[in-house]
Amino acid sequence: MDGLRVLELYSGIGGMHCAFNLSAIPGEIIAAVDINHHANMVYKHNFKNTKILQKTIEGMKLEEYDSLDFDCILMSPPCQPFTRQGKQSGSSDNRAQSFLALIDIIPKLKKKPKFILMENVKGFDKDEARNIFIRMLKKENYSYQEFLLSPIQFGIPNSRLRYFLIARLNESFNFETTREILTTLPEKAFEWIDEASNEITFDLDKLRDELNSKEECYFTENLTANIKESQINDSYENCAQAEAKNVFAKNVKKLEEFVVDDMGHDTDLYLTRNIFLKSLRVMDLVTVKSTRTNCFTKNYGRYLEGTGSLLKVNSNKKDLMDVIMDKTEHINISKNLIRFFSPKEIANLHCFPDEFEFPDELTTMQKWKCIGNSLNVFIVGILIKLMILD
Repeated sequence: MDGLRVLELYSGIGGMHCAFNLSAIPGEIIAAVDINHHANMVYKHNFKNTKILQKTIEGMKLEEYDSLDFDCILMSPPCQPFTRQGKQSGSSDNRAQSFLALIDIIPKLKKKPKFILMENVKGFDKDEARNIFIRMLKKENYSYQEFLLSPIQFGIPNSRLRYFLIARLNESFNFETTREILTTLPEKAFEWIDEASNEITFDLDKLRDELNSKEECYFTENLTANIKESQINDSYENCAQAEAKNVFAKNVKKLEEFVVDDMGHDTDLYLTRNIFLKSLRVMDLVTVKSTRTNCFTKNYGRYLEGTGSLLKVNSNKKDLMDVIMDKTEHINISKNLIRFFSPKEIANLHCFPDEFEFPDELTTMQKWKCIGNSLNVFIVGILIKLMILD
């Protein structure tokens, strides 16, 4: 196979780029397009040699697309018009207009892309924008298959149910397609899953050093009595039924392969006392022995309900009551402490490669927003192989 020329649209922090690398398909990302400055900072930090076009999709002219001479589009359009937490305005939302403009552009290209892969939230599958997209694919003679898949099914301890579509121009796939949205993969992909799982490893010693790189601080509040063991739901079987019943990996990994059982010294990851007490009943608590986490969203760190899990860390540190008054009112849960997941830990759960980094110029909140808007690299890597290989 000749090397593919891949155009990455709505490129964000480079999740599709990482997925294409994971797939090991010959080719290169010839350009990445996104309007978000912070996301482009992260992208440039990790992919210094890739051309980044900081502009809107609808702002690109047909001639500009043609000049890029690409064979494949990988894209993750804005999910807010379709998300369950948003207003669900769908195709009538202004943020959906760029995707509708792209649907109008594809048939007009001098050379239509041979392959298209798209990721979005569950909810897109019920919207008129999806119907418009499918009608275009049929008219232009694309074979396609839709999926609803979650990392849990691939053995990754994160619940993130997403819509995916793969399309191939003028050729059928070498597996049986259906107009139904699949919640599993063709059997031929299972071997790839086992192989790719071996690539998902992380240097946790380095991660622990990063968590402890700041000056140590102490905490004086003891709120252990407010934490109930029943709040910790360890098993992936506590995920939505659609995700838990279709696990086709050999097993679901524990969080200890992705995160560290350490509180660290980064106060950005700590809860203030007021937030802790206010949000106690809606916290989703997990430990490093858990085989699940809730979906991490762009609002992680701003709100606690429905934005992602919190990590209950086991610590041997003694309480230092009355030693230092913590002016920021951060809390200590005796020997069982609770913190947010770091941006790097969430990136690990999204299966970004171990060498993936966030630039220091970004705040923790900005990093959380960037990774919350991203995708699961592992799933997309498998789907790229399924889309392209015969």
